[in-house]
Amino acid sequence: NIFIAESGIKSIDDINYLKLHNINVFLIGESLMRGNFFKK
Repeated sequence: NIFIAESGIKSIDDINYLKLHNINVFLIGESLMRGNFFKK
């Protein structure tokens, strides 16, 4: 089975929690767009 987390991921702690429960695929588009990840 493949489990995908699609919502509510806001920090690395959220990802670590999901990985602890064998979820290894994440949809984090909104968090990336709101974060400071890209140079303007």
